[in-house]
Amino acid sequence: MDGNFDAPSVKATVSNYTMNLFASAPLAKKLTISAAYRQTFYNLYSNEKVDFSGNGNNPQSLSNVYIKPDYHFRDANIKLSGKTSKDDTYYISLYGADDRFKFSVRQTDEFDINASEKNRQYGGAASYKRVWENGSATKVVAAFSQFTSLLDNLAIVGNKKPTPDDVSYLDNEVQEFSVKLSHDFYIGSRNKIQLGGEWQQYRVSLNDLRGELEKPTLYINDNILLGKLSLNAGVRVDMPLNKKVYVQPRLSGTYKISEEVAATASWGLYNQFLTRTAYQYDESGFQTVWTMADSTFTKAMHTTVGIAYSKNSLLVSLEGYYKKTNNSQYFLENTLYKIDNTIIGADLFLKKQIRNHTLYGSYSINRLSKPQNELSHEIKVGGIGAFDPFYFSLSYVYGSGFAYISTGGHGHGQGNGQGQQHGSKHKHTDSSDASYSRFDISATYRTQIKKVRLQAGVSLLNLFDTKNIKYNYQVSDQNSATNIFTKATPFTPTVFLEIIL
Repeated sequence: MDGNFDAPSVKATVSNYTMNLFASAPLAKKLTISAAYRQTFYNLYSNEKVDFSGNGNNPQSLSNVYIKPDYHFRDANIKLSGKTSKDDTYYISLYGADDRFKFSVRQTDEFDINASEKNRQYGGAASYKRVWENGSATKVVAAFSQFTSLLDNLAIVGNKKPTPDDVSYLDNEVQEFSVKLSHDFYIGSRNKIQLGGEWQQYRVSLNDLRGELEKPTLYINDNILLGKLSLNAGVRVDMPLNKKVYVQPRLSGTYKISEEVAATASWGLYNQFLTRTAYQYDESGFQTVWTMADSTFTKAMHTTVGIAYSKNSLLVSLEGYYKKTNNSQYFLENTLYKIDNTIIGADLFLKKQIRNHTLYGSYSINRLSKPQNELSHEIKVGGIGAFDPFYFSLSYVYGSGFAYISTGGHGHGQGNGQGQQHGSKHKHTDSSDASYSRFDISATYRTQIKKVRLQAGVSLLNLFDTKNIKYNYQVSDQNSATNIFTKATPFTPTVFLEIIL
């Protein structure tokens, strides 16, 4: 997000759900300041309640409740950018974000559940890039970020007064500080090499637990041009202090078979040192938290192969991938698995330009080996019609659903009502084979009045209000059970106006 060095500019987008503001102004000939702000003033989820009884084979009464959480989000960014007389560039950037999620649901003499989550993030970065007379460049970047998540959860089953044992509290904080130095230079006309080094420091806390890791890194990349073949070969070496050295070679390439057809391939090893981990905060649920990986850091090997065809405004691409992961964490029916996994999949993409109009579609398929052998599909289709000054778009997505959830979500996964029993009162489910789908349409009008550009429109998200379940919490006893759902995006009409000065 760089500002305009020539003149002040303002961009404002306001709808009945969100507000986005951006402004920039030159402070001097080669110095500019820019700022952006976003805020929601709506709830993400609709509110509805559906009750029904079990069938004759199941005497237990079952009710579904779709809750309406209270949700707020906002973030802001400010950036000072500059140039020197020798085409060097620099910037200083600050960022802050805040979001809050809260809900409560109660049934007299049966249960009382209250949950809230507050997240706050802020950070800053400073950079200077030096361009040398021979065309090489040196860049240094220093950055700091911190994320804090506070979770309160109160769950009472039955008619009783709350006790301290009914309240779960999590205070999760993660910090990262890094300094990175890189240098790009050319060897002849066929090789561009990048050398770099980085020092990263992680600090993580979870309630009273503390962890810290310092990690120096060295890397080198070589971009090579060999006629129709272009290669990128490199290696990254992570050296966390007092631990083993992790060498991660990587290679990718593109071969131009003809003017219309190109083939691609890539392979690499990757390690992850800061991870999201499923944490059981009470007997009835999990919450994913940031933690420092132990001595067995998450490791992955990625291999991809693809081919693409492009001619007469038609693009067709097909890519297959094979991934092996070690020390991954998966969460299935309130059980945490630390496993090695294999993922095989393919993505097909098509795009056709017809004059000013665009049609596109994609199909994805993948298979995972663990924690259970699972095959999933997803298809997307859409189009954009340009009838200047009017523009129309539509999109549809359908997916087969997943029978697992991988270290995700606020405690309670996706569900079909058949989960792991916890005592006589609590039951959670964290798997779902239910499909999901969503159909969106929009219409936009664009015009320009002198130097002011205007854009106005309307969009309908999830037009058919498909109940795509996001989280499920179930409370039950011997005679009744209640599923408490929050949905992914419900039917959402929006009207917006954008002004660019």
